[in-house]
Amino acid sequence: MPTWTVECSCAAYVASTQIVEADTEEAACEAAIFAANAAMDWTPLDHTGDTHCDAIARGVHKTAWDHDVGVPYAFSEQALHAAPSISDLLARAQLALAELCDRRIGLVDTDVTALLVAINAELDRQDIPALAPSTAHTLLPQILAQHAARQGASC
Repeated sequence: MPTWTVECSCAAYVASTQIVEADTEEAACEAAIFAANAAMDWTPLDHTGDTHCDAIARGVHKTAWDHDVGVPYAFSEQALHAAPSISDLLARAQLALAELCDRRIGLVDTDVTALLVAINAELDRQDIPALAPSTAHTLLPQILAQHAARQGASC
């Protein structure tokens, strides 16, 4: 089995609050960034970003960057921002379904296609990316079970 050197990282957030005077939001942001870059009062925040891989090299190396063969997309920082997690998809669908039920649109759980169309329409109404059909069909039983457990009945 081959050995790999993999550099993993996550964003560790720090903050520096700046009070600036400016005519516009853009000018305020520019002045605040300039002031923050010169400031020594950065405070660590409790939140960190998700862990991802920055570089990967076959073999043992001091750093993976020197021999990087390219991180598979699914483990890259770009993938973190491109695709929601399954738990995010479930949460979005749950919120959409709850909103639909609150509006009493009369969905029947067994009408899978209509339910998916309605959930995606609600997600779109909220400017949230729609569920891909293959993902939605896979997740729908879990979505409905969680919804029933929360609501006590289907809408």
